[in-house]
Amino acid sequence: MTMPKYNPNNDTPPKQAEMPPEGNCRVLVISCEEATSKKTGNPMLKFALEVCEGQEGEGYWIYFYLVAGNEYYDSNLGSIYRAFGIDGERNPIPEPRMFLNRKAVIRVKHKQDPGYEKKAEIKYWLPADDSEAVAREMNEPAPQDDPEDVPF
Repeated sequence: MTMPKYNPNNDTPPKQAEMPPEGNCRVLVISCEEATSKKTGNPMLKFALEVCEGQEGEGYWIYFYLVAGNEYYDSNLGSIYRAFGIDGERNPIPEPRMFLNRKAVIRVKHKQDPGYEKKAEIKYWLPADDSEAVAREMNEPAPQDDPEDVPF
């Protein structure tokens, strides 16, 4: 038995996720691949990040490009390493497999270039120590006052 032919008329595209609000956001690295920058011809890593469950913007994808050979490369790579708790001195050359299926917390900003729709971008990566505390705050309910706990 052979598989039937694909019929695009029956294909239902996935629902587009809502853009996350500006602020802190936990993301999962869905893909990370080596590529070449169209602008400079330099090597780069192309990250596809998905907003994690339980947050506004859940399922929204954010793309980030780490391009080698520009003045921000080392500071951007250092920020990414710190966000994932990776020792940059032991791993001086980034490899896509180092980031796949890992979570980090980023600060989201909104940007709208002329002629394009508004999109969410990474303003900066939060260091792993900070991001774990932020992630806990994002996922835990606010502490409630205990009426039995009277200070006098």
